[in-house]
Amino acid sequence: VLSLDDTERVGPFAVTLAINSRTLMRVPAVLEQHSIEPLEFMASAGLSPNLFLGGPRWLARDFCFRLVDQAAKMTGNPFFGAQVGSMIELSDLGPFGADILSASTLEQALYVAQHELRRVHSGAALRIEKTPREMIIHFQFQGRLGADPLQYDLGSIAVLQTIAKLTGTNDGVRFNLASPYTMASGALEAYFGGDLSFGASSNAMVIDRELLELPLVPPKRSSPPDLYYVTSTAELIKQFLPDGEANLKHIATILRTNERTLQRKLAKFGVTFEHLVDITRRDEAIRLITQSSERMANVAFRLGYSEQANFNRAFRRWTGNQPRVYRRDNA
Repeated sequence: VLSLDDTERVGPFAVTLAINSRTLMRVPAVLEQHSIEPLEFMASAGLSPNLFLGGPRWLARDFCFRLVDQAAKMTGNPFFGAQVGSMIELSDLGPFGADILSASTLEQALYVAQHELRRVHSGAALRIEKTPREMIIHFQFQGRLGADPLQYDLGSIAVLQTIAKLTGTNDGVRFNLASPYTMASGALEAYFGGDLSFGASSNAMVIDRELLELPLVPPKRSSPPDLYYVTSTAELIKQFLPDGEANLKHIATILRTNERTLQRKLAKFGVTFEHLVDITRRDEAIRLITQSSERMANVAFRLGYSEQANFNRAFRRWTGNQPRVYRRDNA
């Protein structure tokens, strides 16, 4: 399901059809608004809780489409993607969001989003069209669609709206949606306002040109979502393993929380801090052994082991083999 070998030619290029897992950062929080716990959702979707434990990663595009479609069905919200997208903060989206927030005007921010979209979507594009009175930002997935992209379409348009809101005004912004109007479509006004057109040739945000030179107002950062703590903890464990500081107290302090709260947030995704340290060591050990020629003593040190014998025992528990045998068979 998570294979990234989902590639095809888009124009003259071979493109991997993948989406960065950062785009899912707010999904658990929205599920909880519908009284659905993350573990309950993962079980219903047949997912391992380990899915998000390695930090941000690329996921096959059709997998993401199906995942969010499953969430829409469980919540009973046919516009679940718009709800998630309206809650996403640009800081959730890593370098993509950071580059947008560094722009000085709305127009500059939109061109940055067009250029940097590859940081969160591979196999999608923003096309900017300018007329004497408006700028139209078209969003479209490229290549074949093996699953319905509706929820991700709505979420992506909602993120574009988040960029427009950085000007501090909602006036002069309209939305064209490719999906046809249905009896339920009126609910979309809660996310996009009342200026909506349906059955358009593409999903797009339309902005009056006089708004483009407005400066951006830095957004207020709300509390990070629980999934942020899971992915950040995994990344910090990896960072501090060589220093022997990959411990709960140190990492909770960096994340500006306390040990008990961090453990509770991890438990929502079916993991303890100790389990996360073990998983991170395992994944890093396999990566270093198969993708580098480092001496085993150095690998053990980088994983926070003071004795290579302890590392060898752990590696045998993880894989059933000694490190040197595993490198010989898998390098």
